[in-house]
Amino acid sequence: MSSPSTFNRRSVILSGLFLPLLTTQRTPVPPASPAANQFQRWLESSRSAAGPVIFEAATSPVRIDGPVHVPDGMQLVIRSDLSGTPNAQLIIGGASSVLFENGATCINVPITIVDGSVSISGFRYTGSYHLAAIRIPGPGPYRNVKIDDIDVRDANYGILRSGADSQMAGGVISNSSFSNLAGDAVEWNICPNDSDILVTNLDISGIDNTGGKPNWGIGVGFAGRAYDRNWSPELYVKQFTIRNIKGRSLRQLIHVEAGRNFTIENITGNDISDRYSKNSGLETASVACYGCSDFTVDGVIADSGIILFAGAIRGQFINPSRNVTVQNIQLSRGNLSAMLGGSNSYAHFSNVKLSAGSLELKGAAAQTSLTDIAVTSANGAPPFIDTPDFLSGNMRQFRPARSDIRRKNVRFDYGR
Repeated sequence: MSSPSTFNRRSVILSGLFLPLLTTQRTPVPPASPAANQFQRWLESSRSAAGPVIFEAATSPVRIDGPVHVPDGMQLVIRSDLSGTPNAQLIIGGASSVLFENGATCINVPITIVDGSVSISGFRYTGSYHLAAIRIPGPGPYRNVKIDDIDVRDANYGILRSGADSQMAGGVISNSSFSNLAGDAVEWNICPNDSDILVTNLDISGIDNTGGKPNWGIGVGFAGRAYDRNWSPELYVKQFTIRNIKGRSLRQLIHVEAGRNFTIENITGNDISDRYSKNSGLETASVACYGCSDFTVDGVIADSGIILFAGAIRGQFINPSRNVTVQNIQLSRGNLSAMLGGSNSYAHFSNVKLSAGSLELKGAAAQTSLTDIAVTSANGAPPFIDTPDFLSGNMRQFRPARSDIRRKNVRFDYGR
């Protein structure tokens, strides 16, 4: 975060081979070779093969000591374990696909997606040599990228998309698991040019950034380029859905900054605690959204709070949350806190149950509705905190001309 006009949500440091039997329908099997470039040459020679190019299982992990480029359009099937060095990677783009079968595991052999409409399935990754198991850094463009049925464990990041200078139109990450990580499971960092992204059916277990790296330790995170007083679409990450996420033993499960036109739904969080990723600077929360507009949080069952805060840079608030719908929430502990504002804005809260927390509204929307709300506070704290004066100073411009709060079937109780 360098200035009010520029924004980098979470700075991240982007900082031989023995071939088993390889078969295709028409290509002869090459001899074993200790060089990664031998594998590369064989892949290039297999471009014209009909059907998949199959990398058959070996009796021990195959050593990868450098980058391997999968030719555009190739259907590569890997059935052998791979073991890599800090220089190892599979690089894919265009219309290529990589399918891992027979439980094949990549140990320190990550995948880099450079462009195209690629497909990855069955990927099993472990190792800490590399920043992420799958990186999507550009140059792009990307369209309809599919990542399905992957398992990442004992690693840094799971999937890292760095999108400041590239575009993705359509992408699905689905049916995957992440465990024992130091960084984020799925991170969409500075991606204002992306749209129609779906992250669904993930199981995340154990993220603990023990090294104190700033902002490492999130389950699923999305970020735009910069906070903006007009919530400008060209600066914001947008048109994405985060759905059916189960997470446990981490500090923050879902995180969105400078986002608009998105949905977060069906989130389950257990053991979300400040015991994890200490000194990361992350707030403890099941869902955390900052400076966002036109979004829905629907269906959260968790043991930690939900925060819908204003975007801030260097301690100065830039813009509040606007046009918010929050519904079907059950929190066994923690607050539901929102910083609201904007002319002609709305904030709708319905079917919310807080068992040991408070509903806290700072600022004001033009129209706020509270429907079917049951709150029991913790330790004698006020169950409902309403602070409209939040919209003062540099936030005064977001104060609506009129503010109306409508309540239906609302109960606030003091807890012990």
